[in-house]
Amino acid sequence: MQSHGAQPVDIHCFRFNPGLLIVIPENNTHVFGIPPGVPASQQLGEIKTNPWIATMRPEVGAGFYFSGWGPLPFAFGAVPPER
Repeated sequence: MQSHGAQPVDIHCFRFNPGLLIVIPENNTHVFGIPPGVPASQQLGEIKTNPWIATMRPEVGAGFYFSGWGPLPFAFGAVPPER
């Protein structure tokens, strides 16, 4: 996302301006939500990925960087889209 102009959020200094788009991935670790008191609307988006192979999807047992999501570095199967 940074290669397309997105900037990471500093979790220690929340500064959200009106109209700001914040993307929170579903398939990630150490994910945090919008702080309480910040008015926000939510919208779910999906990005289609390779539908038959994955490196980081607990649904198919793939945990390339994290064995808690699966015993395999990659897995073949029905891979859901990223949200």
